Amino acid sequence: MHHLQGDADDLLCAGLLLGLSWLRGASPVTLILVGTALTYLFQALTSTMQYIASENQLAEIVRWSFGSVNAATWGQVAAVGVPVGVALVLLTGQAANLNAIAFAGDDAARSLGVDVTRTRLVCSLLAVMLAAVIVSFTGVIGFVGLVAPHIARLIVGADHRFLLPFAAIAGALLVLAADTAGRTLFAPAVIPVGIVVAFLGAPLFINLVLTRRRQFL
Repeated sequence: MHHLQGDADDLLCAGLLLGLSWLRGASPVTLILVGTALTYLFQALTSTMQYIASENQLAEIVRWSFGSVNAATWGQVAAVGVPVGVALVLLTGQAANLNAIAFAGDDAARSLGVDVTRTRLVCSLLAVMLAAVIVSFTGVIGFVGLVAPHIARLIVGADHRFLLPFAAIAGALLVLAADTAGRTLFAPAVIPVGIVVAFLGAPLFINLVLTRRRQFL
């Protein structure tokens, strides 16, 4: 049940945001505000499922909401690894277009022959599909997608040819470090990786916002 919910929530929420951007030409600030509202809406739907669920289903939903890799199998690793590998290749193929948009802006990128709308749509869809696949197996692990790319940018720079694969590596190492900490700090108790990442990621992300705020504006 939680696998289907993770896929459906991510895809539906992203579809609504992309549809709004496409039809209404919404600004980034508007999309952020609408995204925040949709987040609360889907949190309410999750809470409703918890309220009507049986005891076994409730325990499963709660474990999923914590975010954990404790029950991961090699079959699940393969199920996640294949789409991640394919998507990383496709995203890296968009690196030149992303560089043009990031460094020159939309208008200059269009003058260079970049289809800005198509590039954003392709990258957004790939990101949403990856999030849906991963979340359906691991549950909600926040801040990885916010913190890891900025860590990667600090180390390898803003060239997307190197930034995209290194961001994936940084995210994987962040989750691995959080999982290791969750298993060892309070042993024999095991703290779900989603909780540990939140404790590590929130202060780090706040620091990034405060020290490098121009990149977030």
